Amino acid sequence: GEALIHFFSGNVAWGEAGKWDLLPLPDFLRSLNSLRFRKNGDLWVATSDGLYLWRRSLNRWKTLLLPGGNDANTITEILRGSDGGYWIGNSAGLTALTSQLNVRQIPEIPAPGRGGILSLGQDAKGRIWAGSSDWFQGAYRFDGNGWKRFGFREGLPIATIHRMARDRKGRLWFLGISTSMPGVASSREPGAYILDGDELRPFEDNDKLLDRRVYAFAEASDGSYWFGSFDGVS
Repeated sequence: GEALIHFFSGNVAWGEAGKWDLLPLPDFLRSLNSLRFRKNGDLWVATSDGLYLWRRSLNRWKTLLLPGGNDANTITEILRGSDGGYWIGNSAGLTALTSQLNVRQIPEIPAPGRGGILSLGQDAKGRIWAGSSDWFQGAYRFDGNGWKRFGFREGLPIATIHRMARDRKGRLWFLGISTSMPGVASSREPGAYILDGDELRPFEDNDKLLDRRVYAFAEASDGSYWFGSFDGVS
């Protein structure tokens, strides 16, 4: 069994299977007066400042294993869709889940060969976009029925779309990195691209970024844009 000992000094020792350990207590439990277990293992803690409950029985996390083995469970990106469902990018490709976490059947991305999905985004019209680092360059878009590739002719660079992000205007940003080693060919780095409605275009201030190899994007509360790149934050 398990046991707790509350010392006059304020320390608490936890005993289990004949071994005892001192428990580090937060400051708000230092004025502890008594302890009592519930039948489900939860612990009531009475202090001079009030009553606290440690919900030991509460399980906030659970393991969700996707079908497809190790590659399908090597997760690289998670997107929650506007319908409450989830899109999971992994080393095996893409898995779609309903809001109840059941696998949803979707058409396969019609790119040659097989590979993983590195980036995911949803545009203002609810369409899902996917990017890869080892399967295809540019991006594929799913409109609910099928996939369409977007590359140089459609307005995206011939590069890896490392991440996608929405701004407050509903525009979807595509953050590109080249296949070159970081810092080797900075002039070839693609920078950021914007989907505004159905128009894809490069970010007009790409050349003002510390580096055009862009890994992250965020919009601050004042409307300013922040970019994480190979050479730092712009």
